Amino acid sequence: MFRYQTFLITLILSLVSFNSYASDDDHDSHYKSDSDHDSYYQSESEHDSDSESHYGTSFQHLPPLQQLQQGWARAQYQTSKAQQEDAFEDLSKLAKQLAKQNPQSAELLIWKGIILSSRAGAEGGLSALSLIKKAKSSYESALKLDSQALNGSAYTSLGVLYYKAPGWPISFGDDDVAKTMLEKALAINPNGIDPNYFMGDYWLSQGKKNQAKASFEKALQASPRTSQPIADKGRRQEILQALERI
Repeated sequence: MFRYQTFLITLILSLVSFNSYASDDDHDSHYKSDSDHDSYYQSESEHDSDSESHYGTSFQHLPPLQQLQQGWARAQYQTSKAQQEDAFEDLSKLAKQLAKQNPQSAELLIWKGIILSSRAGAEGGLSALSLIKKAKSSYESALKLDSQALNGSAYTSLGVLYYKAPGWPISFGDDDVAKTMLEKALAINPNGIDPNYFMGDYWLSQGKKNQAKASFEKALQASPRTSQPIADKGRRQEILQALERI
């Protein structure tokens, strides 16, 4: 019994960090001011419909991709931890809906995967396993449509899943595959903030502090993404925090 309890604790702890995803795309979008943040969330009673989420109402005036980008940035960086689970659950409904309506959009499939991954991080525990499997499937579908979409972001996000997920027999985690995916992302977008950040995070997970430091520092040199100011600010804070730990 003790062994089983230890196993479950280890598994749960390994599933709590799938919440730092973004894509290195730079599409035009228009963000509301921070003062609008409080109006983005509703009570739990308003999260009942799969076909129409609160995020759909908040961002429906925007093109589909920007709806997901803005929703993710707000949920990830401007929502309290206590509210994130509901926020990502709500946003995942919108992502599913938009991807279904636009089945040939690799970009929407990538963002669907990002949101599912982030939801896994917010929920944690055993339920995260099914979410990261769905995210993996979404990224793989995006790659079949267009491996270059969003500057290779599907490779970046797949790489992160592979080094953060538990390995066999629990899940599909594989550090070697993770490295390959991240290297493919960097081949497409060598100067992007996200592939360099996650390459650094990967090296850090492998105990390679010098390589991690070099990747983080390169990530900080990335040009700002004009369409994602909230995500950029949050990511740069994460990079600086990671550098402090080295």
